[in-house]
Amino acid sequence: MNHCSKTKEHLDISKYAFRENAYRNSVTKEDTLAFTTDYEVGMYKFGVKYSDSERSTDGSRWRNRAATVAPTIGLNGFLINEESKNYQYLLGNKINQSLADEYFDLTKASSPIRVEQSLTEDYNVDEKIAAAYGMVKYKADKLGVVAGVRVENTKNEGSAPVFNTVTGIIKTQSSENDYTHIFPGVTVRYAFNVVS
Repeated sequence: MNHCSKTKEHLDISKYAFRENAYRNSVTKEDTLAFTTDYEVGMYKFGVKYSDSERSTDGSRWRNRAATVAPTIGLNGFLINEESKNYQYLLGNKINQSLADEYFDLTKASSPIRVEQSLTEDYNVDEKIAAAYGMVKYKADKLGVVAGVRVENTKNEGSAPVFNTVTGIIKTQSSENDYTHIFPGVTVRYAFNVVS
């Protein structure tokens, strides 16, 4: 149990004071193209799989610590007569959502954007995965063998802005990965006669 839950000081709204308004907006877009095909002829089976995913995120952050944007009605004016709980832990009273939304809509426009935090939240990623497999099944009397191999190639390209706090210069950092894995496999089964 933490200090606040013992003392209940988090319920004393007379100790609350305005510090800042902080806003955050993030939009993520993802486009994926994928297909899979399998083919079987007699004891042979093979197939291919391909996917191409592009993801980008554009984030923005704002913050305003000016005393002039502090709420004029005080915290009491935002609260309603309904308790807010997390399981059995009393958090205090709930906030009037429409009043809070109205206040934040008015103050967000006057809040300066945080350029460094907004830019470094952005990124772009492109990932391509190509895979193919082949397998053969053999069965004779009590013996069964399945042998196969799967090959998978993954290519990643990513980029994101990096802000140098000393010079104030923003550069784009990029990275690339290209790797291939081969997964062979063999399964052998033999049916033994059990004599009782």
